[in-house]
Amino acid sequence: MADNDAHRILKGPSRFDLMIALFEGKSVDFTITNLSGYPEKVPARITSIGVKDRSKKTWLIEGDFTFRFSVLYFKGHFNSQGRQGWIRLIQP
Repeated sequence: MADNDAHRILKGPSRFDLMIALFEGKSVDFTITNLSGYPEKVPARITSIGVKDRSKKTWLIEGDFTFRFSVLYFKGHFNSQGRQGWIRLIQP
């Protein structure tokens, strides 16, 4: 994958909102860096969450979002305490 497929999460949901998004299928907003490096808010659908470490504040996430009429899929790492992390675009 090219480096431009990785995007920093500058601001994300709370741990509670992240879990509600998974269990109820609701979207949550992530502010990520776009290809130009500027912040952009995207509503994402979370399809999978895994525990990264024992702190229960760092998560492995998977999901998708619609951007300019295309559905983009991602995997990433998210810290619900600092509400930051990264995502990498993937092929479905």
